[in-house]
Amino acid sequence: MSLVNDFVSGSVSGVAGMLIEYPFDTVKVLLQTYGGTLYSGYVDCITKLFRQDGVSGFYRGVSARLIASGFEHACVFVSYRWTLRAIGAGERPTIPQICVGGCGAGVASMLSLTPFELVKCKMQADNKKGRRLYRSSLDCARKIVRADGLCGLYKGGVATLYREVPGTAAWCGTYDTLKSWMTPEGASTQTLSIWQRMFAGGCSGVAFWTAFYPSDVVKTRIQVDPAYSNLGVWRAMARLYREGGVGILYRGWTMTAARSFPSNAVIFAVFDGCNHLLSGPSPVQKDPLHLV
Repeated sequence: MSLVNDFVSGSVSGVAGMLIEYPFDTVKVLLQTYGGTLYSGYVDCITKLFRQDGVSGFYRGVSARLIASGFEHACVFVSYRWTLRAIGAGERPTIPQICVGGCGAGVASMLSLTPFELVKCKMQADNKKGRRLYRSSLDCARKIVRADGLCGLYKGGVATLYREVPGTAAWCGTYDTLKSWMTPEGASTQTLSIWQRMFAGGCSGVAFWTAFYPSDVVKTRIQVDPAYSNLGVWRAMARLYREGGVGILYRGWTMTAARSFPSNAVIFAVFDGCNHLLSGPSPVQKDPLHLV
């Protein structure tokens, strides 16, 4: 039942975190796509988007991402825990074990997330010169399938994989490591307060986006910019570097890292709380992300 509990808890925590971070994600995608042409920076992007669409503009395409976030986090938590169990990891997994677990969770995340992420990015970036191509997330998905078939929903999947595998390893690894550091010798990580867990969760979110952020920029360009749609990850990255150097490969990172701290603090707190509610009272409390 523990994996079922992880799936349900992961779904709820993913939705909770996405409601917090989505407006910031919209700004990130717009800067990655149109930064330097339509927008000069964060303030300019936020101001223009609000003037054009109001608050609703920051949540364009949110329905697809809410579904994706719930499903993604469920898959990540379940696959990470299952992978650790499969390789015989204990309560405090080693760095190599965390990396293996992150790889398993990252692949699962890519497979579950890419179609929703594609629709989300297209919806968020669908405001060039005030023209709209899509009426809704469902309309966007239909047009993608009509134009490119079901495989079209996985455009940018390789770039997503390059983001998710190292990112998920950093995400889970940072959380586990910080909890271990904050736990007194001989005590269980379950004794940590909710605030300590939220701090570890917030730091893990920043670690995820710092691990290989340029792959996210490349993914966005491949998914929404026709000039990049037929390029591979490394060719697209090289082209971006020629256009704007290292800076363009990290465009939007500041806001992404800033919003990831509170959202991931909530994600881990909600996951932990839901898991305990579903597990019920037990004489031996277990840490949801560990085996014992």
